[in-house]
Amino acid sequence: ASGGPLSNELRVGDSVVTTFIMPCGTCPSCVSNNEDICDTFFSQNRLKGSLYDGSPRLSLPDGSPLYQYSMGGMAEYSVMPANAAYVMPPAVKAMGTDASIVGCALFTAYGAVKNAGALRPGAR
Repeated sequence: ASGGPLSNELRVGDSVVTTFIMPCGTCPSCVSNNEDICDTFFSQNRLKGSLYDGSPRLSLPDGSPLYQYSMGGMAEYSVMPANAAYVMPPAVKAMGTDASIVGCALFTAYGAVKNAGALRPGAR
């Protein structure tokens, strides 16, 4: 992993887990603690296959753009906003390549509990 200018936690070589929905951190949904419905993600990545400035970062051998959907969770390399990647704790890293499902499975379960279950901090 390599963190961009908005990331002070990621370092080259870190093993990371990524979120399926890559929050921009600045849209109305993100700033109201609803990163899972990030407006920018849905308008740029989901609908256009681009990153948040509207351009792809990857290309095919002939130079034509390679658009991506979401963060490429099973890919060896991916380009995504830094706030969509989290350094894996040692216990998760010890799982090896099977840890790649954490970004989808864990966050999907969290989203279901938070949204469908309407669970809030301190609730029982």
